[in-house]
Amino acid sequence: MQNLHQLLAMTVAAAALLAAGQAPNARGQDYTVLLSFTGTGGADPGSFPMGSFVLSGSTLYGMTAHGGANDKGTIFSIGTDGSGFDSFYSFSGGTGGDQPHHGSLAISGSTLYGMTLAGGASGNGNVFSISTDGSSYANLVSFSGSGGPTPGSQPHGDLIVSGTTLYGMTSGGTISGYAGNAFAVGADGGNFQNLLTFSGSGGADPGANPHGGLILSGSTLYGMTTGGSGGATDNGNVFSAAPDGTGFQSLIAFSGSGSAVPYPGATPGGGRLIQSGSTLYGITSAGGADGYGNVFSMNLDGSNYQSLLSFSGSSGSYLGNSPWCTLALSGTTLYGMTESGGLYNTGTIFSLGTDGSNFQSLLSFSGSAGPCLGAAPMGSLTLSGSTLYGMTFAGGANNAGVVFALNLVPEPSTLALLGVGAMALVRRRRSRPLKG
Repeated sequence: MQNLHQLLAMTVAAAALLAAGQAPNARGQDYTVLLSFTGTGGADPGSFPMGSFVLSGSTLYGMTAHGGANDKGTIFSIGTDGSGFDSFYSFSGGTGGDQPHHGSLAISGSTLYGMTLAGGASGNGNVFSISTDGSSYANLVSFSGSGGPTPGSQPHGDLIVSGTTLYGMTSGGTISGYAGNAFAVGADGGNFQNLLTFSGSGGADPGANPHGGLILSGSTLYGMTTGGSGGATDNGNVFSAAPDGTGFQSLIAFSGSGSAVPYPGATPGGGRLIQSGSTLYGITSAGGADGYGNVFSMNLDGSNYQSLLSFSGSSGSYLGNSPWCTLALSGTTLYGMTESGGLYNTGTIFSLGTDGSNFQSLLSFSGSAGPCLGAAPMGSLTLSGSTLYGMTFAGGANNAGVVFALNLVPEPSTLALLGVGAMALVRRRRSRPLKG
């Protein structure tokens, strides 16, 4: 019976570790590095991706902020199985675009749309389109800074497509200063409209320096800013407006760190809100109970704000720090990434119930060595079937970032562990006389 007792003891101990969330990289065996970027040359050119994928069929499309032929970033495609990598466009500066930051591409038919941080005719960033086969690149908008016909500068987020209209935000350089704006433009680059000019911690449109994107729900746009608010704090806000820019409302103003503040969270960056029914879900990169960021939910009208989770850094119950992502939703489960924190302080992938229950740290990135290559993810996850796809800013074989896949195999319960292991031994023991 000694072997059975040992197996039972080990099983209970493993189950306790799983329940406590302390099993290091419990799903690391389901993690696959599909590609390690090689910088300005090599087989897989590109480096330091800061954004996310868009999926079309079995092909992922993404961007890197650096690397490629001119070290100004790339646009590439790769199959979901890691095959067929094609770096089909290298940004060249000026109207050819320069350094896409934090956002993902948007797709409509066979056309991709995106933004760069420093491209365009004036160096303030641009909006571009390109065919999925790499042909027909077009500079649709060159942002003109704090004046001119296309105000705005340094977009850090992504675009959304609604019919023949693109909606997005820039983080600075608008008519009244450098607080950023929201805009609309035709998919052909025509009919540019400055919808909102953020006014900082006061004024008509409170908020400042958005680093994410908008969502469109019915006839309402929703978004977040990293600074400014409608109150006395400077931690950013959640806002809504009509698609023509009218009816602006600052729905909540984030109130920073602490358990007693009304709207825990600060500096939501790099991502967008997501909607399920009448509920919005989002994430902040700072604030929360301990200052490491939080996951929150709220109603579409700004009521019923709830901080679902506050990250705890490199230790504690809720591993993770500084998330810069849009959450992914499947059923009643949210998935996301943090830029730092975790077992190696190089970022994590996590899941969480929409009611704030059942937090799981799915893996900790391990940098340029170790079980889960990759570090500092600054984009979002893309869910297809039971697999999550994403990129990391650094880590990997060349410390230039990776493309990865994580298969979401259900974790075994204690009963399953007992059934497969210990109960099989019990049956074998029962099949022959016990000695002693």
